Amino acid sequence: MTAKVFGIRTMVALGAVLCLGLGKWQEIGPAVWVGMAFYFVCYIMYLKALVNALFKMKKSLPTCWCSQ
Repeated sequence: MTAKVFGIRTMVALGAVLCLGLGKWQEIGPAVWVGMAFYFVCYIMYLKALVNALFKMKKSLPTCWCSQ
């Protein structure tokens, strides 16, 4: 993971937390929806990183362990 991607993820997660907290604290409906959108984007970014890591790990494993 590069520093740029990490920074973007951090900002999106912080935006989600701030919007959801503001929506809950001040009972502002649109802030909750914006927070949910940020949360969804953050979730997609983490899911993409997980899938990439799993496929990268799968490629590095030998095809058959018994042929050694």
